[in-house]
Amino acid sequence: MLKLEGRLVGPWVDEVERACSGFIVNQRADGVTFDLSGVTSIDERGKELIRQILQQGGHFRSQVV
Repeated sequence: MLKLEGRLVGPWVDEVERACSGFIVNQRADGVTFDLSGVTSIDERGKELIRQILQQGGHFRSQVV
């Protein structure tokens, strides 16, 4: 599980993309869960990155269960 905190905007989208480049490049994110419970805002580029990861099988959660 990868926990994201703060704002998923601007240069931080690039940073998350770099950190996840292995499975984004290989188009495989299945089995990876992102915890978004600490994210306070997401811009359009951040939303696009989330869509891309979802299309590749990634999972997201937005609250602690």
